[in-house]
Amino acid sequence: IGVVGGNRQNDIRRDPPAQVYACYSQNPGTLAAIVMRVDGETKAIVDAAKKAVWRIDGDQAVWKIRTMQSLIDLQTREQRVVSALVSIFAVLGGCLALFGVYGIATYDAARRLTDLGIRLALGASPSEIFMRSVGRTLTFVAGGVFISNVNERSE
Repeated sequence: IGVVGGNRQNDIRRDPPAQVYACYSQNPGTLAAIVMRVDGETKAIVDAAKKAVWRIDGDQAVWKIRTMQSLIDLQTREQRVVSALVSIFAVLGGCLALFGVYGIATYDAARRLTDLGIRLALGASPSEIFMRSVGRTLTFVAGGVFISNVNERSE
């Protein structure tokens, strides 16, 4: 019997209100609950608890037996689904961005193929040509990122 704080019963995301505990014989209309902290096998302890309750009252219903982890999983299921969807869309967005960068690099290299061949014939090393192509692609990417950021700020 008493008033306690910090007892989350219905929603683990909100701060719990103060709870009032009363003797069951003073307030028998409410449902009773047994909460147990168990180390080890849950089933054996649950069976022992059921037998203990039925020794006191053989007609007493013992139902809705759940672990704390299953209750937490039930409360956080929505957040986990949203997080998974956001992760999937982030990966898809990243793949689209990579495909776009690849397309820009391929298009630029195909357009400048004659120029690159002339540079190679005049003595440029393949690594120099590669770095030059990568630099041009990164310039395009940086320009796209800059335009995207300017566009977001203007909205």
